Amino acid sequence: MTYDLPNKLENGYLVFTNVDNPNCDRSVETKVNFTKGLPKEIFIRCSGKNGNIYIFESD
Repeated sequence: MTYDLPNKLENGYLVFTNVDNPNCDRSVETKVNFTKGLPKEIFIRCSGKNGNIYIFESD
């Protein structure tokens, strides 16, 4: 789903907005810090405390 993709990369942060997602609060923005490497998991907020968790695994 295209809603799961970041909208921009800004100063080492991936920025996810809900502007195009009609199911989420459009004012909510999630910033994921990549300045210290790839996090083990990220939480992309949709509204309030609701959202999706993505876990990165390496083999």
